[in-house]
Amino acid sequence: MKNILRLRATALVFVATFTLTGCLDDSVAAEPYGKPTLDGHEIVAVARGRIDVEGGLAVLSPAASGTVTAVMVKEGDLVRKGQLLLTQDDAPAMAATGVASAELALANERLLAGEKRLPDLRRSLNQYRIAAREGAAQGQEVDQANERLQSALSDVAVAKAEVAVAQKRLDQASTEVRSFELRALEDGVVTAVFAQRGSNLAAGAGAVALMPNRPLVVRVEVNAAYVNAVRVGMRAIVQGESGSADGADAFPAAHLVRLSPVYGDGRQDEDTERGPVRVVKGTLAFDGSARALVGQTVRVNFYE
Repeated sequence: MKNILRLRATALVFVATFTLTGCLDDSVAAEPYGKPTLDGHEIVAVARGRIDVEGGLAVLSPAASGTVTAVMVKEGDLVRKGQLLLTQDDAPAMAATGVASAELALANERLLAGEKRLPDLRRSLNQYRIAAREGAAQGQEVDQANERLQSALSDVAVAKAEVAVAQKRLDQASTEVRSFELRALEDGVVTAVFAQRGSNLAAGAGAVALMPNRPLVVRVEVNAAYVNAVRVGMRAIVQGESGSADGADAFPAAHLVRLSPVYGDGRQDEDTERGPVRVVKGTLAFDGSARALVGQTVRVNFYE
């Protein structure tokens, strides 16, 4: 009976060792009676990952609803920050802008006319004061001259307030006009265009997908079995689908920069029979410039 138990235990150890080696990947060599190694590094955890851009892809949406009048870009175009991507019908907004502009011009004319009166009124008041001191004018005339000046100053103050209000209305109207324009928020590459000329585009609806010009990263899902072996700052070897760390699938060295404090459901190694596995998600940054496609699946080997 004892011999049978020893045989079973030996078999279990052999199966566990074989399974770990298979999970790590054929390119990860298993040292006899030790942890597997890769490129001379002792591998302590493995995970699947996907190439992404820092911050993720951006789906740009218009701020207002309207009919698309022009689309200036297509898939694959390089765009610069502020570049116009598409326009919508802005006729009502443009009309409102014209009215606001005319109101501002009128308010400025009233202000200018009022300010032109002030020098003469001040000069007149000063003359009456001099004349009153010399007995050539009455105090009532001085008061009337002062009232005329104060009334003009009040008119100027009102005109300035009208100019400020008209300017605000024009700014609001101009902002509304710009809401019918969609511009790139940063440099990048257009990956998809969802709108076309003549279509009605709702506010907030995706119109253009943009891959920002930012460094590539790896979104990794660490299986629960390896969570305790992984920490922020840990180095990793990233491999392509072929499992090779050099050649066409070569990637720069990488390190873990973020690791979620909570468990979630894994999606990259999902087993349709068992369902999603429990994982902790993290992000790796490359130490150098990486050449890869966003969405590309990779293998991540963590080492001490």
